[in-house]
Amino acid sequence: MRLGGGPAAGPPRPPAPPPLVRGIGVDLADLRRMSRWRTRFPADVLGKVFTSGELAEVDSHPHPAVRMGVSVAGKEACGKALGRGLVGMAWTDIAVRAGPAGALRLELSGAAAAHAWRAGVRGWTGCWSHLADRALVLVRVIAWNTRRGEPLWQDMSTTRSSSRRPSS
Repeated sequence: MRLGGGPAAGPPRPPAPPPLVRGIGVDLADLRRMSRWRTRFPADVLGKVFTSGELAEVDSHPHPAVRMGVSVAGKEACGKALGRGLVGMAWTDIAVRAGPAGALRLELSGAAAAHAWRAGVRGWTGCWSHLADRALVLVRVIAWNTRRGEPLWQDMSTTRSSSRRPSS
């Protein structure tokens, strides 16, 4: 019998596993190339790489090439952090939001979101910076093992896609 009333507690439960860094992805984007993309490709072509929200941010940004570079490098870094590149995902499945002071927010949808969820990914952190002609993005993927007894990461690289960004 327990003192203080209430049912007996039973055996103690093990603590929940801490979040783990699942992967880290880093990428650079050439800002001169981004400037050429902006003038060379029409909106419908850019819409295959950038979400409408990203394109709106590019149009309102004081340095559009920097904003485009952060998006492209962020998408690539996200794919690397997931351990599979962008295979099986559309470029627009990953939306990159560049905040002030180097903050970065990723919004996944479609195949990218499904893959991340199956892999146990439940959070992201990221940051960005730029030099004269390069944008640098670092993405850290946080994952929790939500299914006890199963590996945190499963190889899901069997799907293939021909999603490619436009060449310069």
